[in-house]
Amino acid sequence: MNTMGLHVVDVNFDGYRDVIILNTFGGAHSNMWYDCWIWNPDTLSFIESESFSEICNPALDPEKKYIYSTGGSGAGNHEWSIYQYIDSEFVVTNSLSYYEVKNEGYHFIEQKLTNEEMKITRDDVIQADSFDEALSIVGYINDDLWQLESPRWYGIGGHQADQWLE
Repeated sequence: MNTMGLHVVDVNFDGYRDVIILNTFGGAHSNMWYDCWIWNPDTLSFIESESFSEICNPALDPEKKYIYSTGGSGAGNHEWSIYQYIDSEFVVTNSLSYYEVKNEGYHFIEQKLTNEEMKITRDDVIQADSFDEALSIVGYINDDLWQLESPRWYGIGGHQADQWLE
């Protein structure tokens, strides 16, 4: 890591730079979690953000004001999350998960935050010869929201934490 785990960057997209510091780096997939302090222009001080510390492998998207999060926990399941800063908290607004169903295919569940509650928007089992083929069938590779082929998602070739925290 070029930054030794320290980043001074606008993580809540309010125009002020905040501070994040690597807290935990571990597991078989080398997942990363960070501590975060948000700049408060009213008090001219930093305030700890406990909700940011729950975001695994964060990747910032200042254009859409999203933070993408994903981490490996095993070969047969995976989850991707999109966070937004709402009412001074980082909140999951979209989630996508899959797990492999033996002899049936890949089970995809997509959820979206609606009226402060996560609601399932898709629940499909896709029969395919490979996970990549299943992703292609369900359309998550290049759709506007997920774009799972992008290196911003941890676990996709080329993801380096530092480049997505600038």
